[in-house]
Amino acid sequence: MSDNSFSPNSFTELFRRFLDRKSGFLYTIYLVSFVLFNWKFFYVAIFSSDKVGSARVGEALNEFLTRSIFGYSYGEIGILQFLVPAAITALIVMILPILNNLAYKKSLEFKKERDLEQARIEAEVEEAKAQLLKTKVESISNQVGSYEELEQQVNDLLSQVASLEKEIGDKNKMTLNSNDVLVEINGRRIKDNNEVFKFSLNKEYSLKITLINQSTLMAKNVEAGFSIPSGVVDVEDSSGYRLHVDESVVVVRYDENYIHAKTNHKKSELKMIPTKVGLHTIKVFVKGENFSSIYRDIKFEVIE
Repeated sequence: MSDNSFSPNSFTELFRRFLDRKSGFLYTIYLVSFVLFNWKFFYVAIFSSDKVGSARVGEALNEFLTRSIFGYSYGEIGILQFLVPAAITALIVMILPILNNLAYKKSLEFKKERDLEQARIEAEVEEAKAQLLKTKVESISNQVGSYEELEQQVNDLLSQVASLEKEIGDKNKMTLNSNDVLVEINGRRIKDNNEVFKFSLNKEYSLKITLINQSTLMAKNVEAGFSIPSGVVDVEDSSGYRLHVDESVVVVRYDENYIHAKTNHKKSELKMIPTKVGLHTIKVFVKGENFSSIYRDIKFEVIE
């Protein structure tokens, strides 16, 4: 059978643990209480000086310090200098848990009241939704004379909802004007089909490419690039763009997840060597998630 008695050893261990955890706090309270209670002693010890006053002030100071240290204070009972701060410390230690407990109970009461209020509001909202649904059902039931008519009306309503959702989705995808998203080559913005670029045969060129969003809205998932007939130029492969080459066409694609409003994004330079003399048509394309695709023709004039 276990012994639940509280022995002196267990009390000593409990007190030791308490001091280990709370000693810093207790020492602090006691020190502050001691200084406040014995303020005259510390005031005279710190702020008085032999340079201020007369010899009698010095003697009074010595006498005051001696009596304060060796027992003279407040009715010749020097032990009060230590007992009163200890009593204040004990009082604070006893009161603090009570205050903490009261504060904790108040916080629980406040949380409980808040949860009850939230539950009441949610119940009222659900009740209002149920009442509204009931009213709509009763209204529809009063307007139709048979189950077939009700089913037809429901199907028509679902069809209208689907049509509206599709219309909204299409509008969300085409919120930008296509003419606001442009490709810039060597500082020349491709806005129409009249741009002509002249190159010398078999000479290496590095074209500076920039994607431009002139709109006040963000352009999403942008893909832009060039479609060049095979044999016109040799394009150097690069990690800065995607390159597709087959027998009829060379396609260069630049990707950008988004381009903020009124923002220019510089891309990797397009390095190429013209290999065929003549006037060649190059298609420039710009595509995106929230604007319609647009294609423009430019000319590469290659001379010897």
